Amino acid sequence: MFMNYLLRSKDIIGQINDLSYGVTDFRKRLYWKSFVKVSCQLPSLVEQQKIASILTTQDKLISLQEQKVESLKKLKKAYLEKMFPKKGSRYPELRFKGFTDAWKQRKLSEILEIATRKNGNQYTKQDVLSVSDEFGCVNQIRFQGRSFAGEDISNYKVVETGDIIYTRSPLQAKPFGIIKIVAEETGIISPLYIVNVTTEGNDSKFIYYCFDTPQKTNNYLSPLVRKGVKNTMNISNDEWLSGEIMVSPYYEEQKRIAEFLTSVDGLITLHQRKLEAEKKKKKALMQLLLTGKVRCVND
Repeated sequence: MFMNYLLRSKDIIGQINDLSYGVTDFRKRLYWKSFVKVSCQLPSLVEQQKIASILTTQDKLISLQEQKVESLKKLKKAYLEKMFPKKGSRYPELRFKGFTDAWKQRKLSEILEIATRKNGNQYTKQDVLSVSDEFGCVNQIRFQGRSFAGEDISNYKVVETGDIIYTRSPLQAKPFGIIKIVAEETGIISPLYIVNVTTEGNDSKFIYYCFDTPQKTNNYLSPLVRKGVKNTMNISNDEWLSGEIMVSPYYEEQKRIAEFLTSVDGLITLHQRKLEAEKKKKKALMQLLLTGKVRCVND
């Protein structure tokens, strides 16, 4: 087990990369005569076993945390299926007490309006947001390392908490584009995005959860989007709003569903952060233990 960890250490991987041949990282080859040139200092067998035990324990902690995250994601998926009507039905399987009426099929144009807020000189490039399927609306510089905005950002769209964004950027799981909601972080966004606000009597987070799975997003967008050359998404603002979704007729029910699912999302985020912390801890342990900066036993 110790050798398994050692061969994945930063120092050994660096040596292997230096000794490999090829034009790109994906086509590099390492021959045996080169591999045997890799050098390292080995501690005693007792210390090797101790190091392996520590890192194996950390791997188990990471695995347990991964299982917690996956369990929560499955739980959320189950709630999404039960708290929204299935195809062909107007009644969810699971409802909060006091709500009994059938849900209604409504055009998205009755629920969302296109936001027209332009930046002018209110925000700078430091405030440009990007849309990520995994992380939602995030600051471009902090998330991607730099701003990709042009010199003139006066035409960029101002986004506020609760706005719903549709981006035509295709992903493998969402080939017709991404639908996200703006959380606490606000700023400006490229004019290429469609920014929407909810109409009176509708909860923005609830409307977002109407699209919060690849299946829900794709089911709505696939009849509306025309794919052009180079996989471009052709859909106008009016076409984007022309589809229909099933919604609760009660604002209070919409709000309670959104609050409940937001709490589940909060738990997922919490455990994802714990998972990242455990991975960072393992990385630090490997750096300390496999380089001899920290010793487990005295030789």
